[in-house]
Amino acid sequence: MCNVKTVVVALFAAALFVAAAVAAEPSRLQFRIVADEGDSAASEELPHGGEKLRVLKDVVLDERGIESAARQADGRNYSVSLKMTAEGAERLKEATSKNIGRRLAVVFDGKVLTAPMIRSTIGESAVITGGSNGFSREEAEAVVKAVGQSKSAAGNGDPGAK
Repeated sequence: MCNVKTVVVALFAAALFVAAAVAAEPSRLQFRIVADEGDSAASEELPHGGEKLRVLKDVVLDERGIESAARQADGRNYSVSLKMTAEGAERLKEATSKNIGRRLAVVFDGKVLTAPMIRSTIGESAVITGGSNGFSREEAEAVVKAVGQSKSAAGNGDPGAK
């Protein structure tokens, strides 16, 4: 009986370790508010083109809040269409409705892909265009793949981290 308890405790501890490792893995795709000049909230500078852009550290949404992603082509430019989970849509809706007139950085692998002005509330779907030059096919596919990997690794967990 003691051996069974030991095995059960060991399995439980291993499951917690795996869950913590998956949760601690940094997200590849994040939506973050761009810091205003007078912002005192925690922020960091991330690469954006050949410059740096100061973004808030709070993550509004990451790939766990995205239900699906698909690459779209428009001539030689590519974009990524996103459909949010219910929790992800609510989180994005809340953040964008409070930040109209500010910029929303789309961060992928630690680099700002684009940072458009929030002109209206964003909810259940969005398209990431990749800025004025659009994405290359490979860039768009990398974003779609990151969302897909998140779905298979962690399921529909917390749609973002604060």
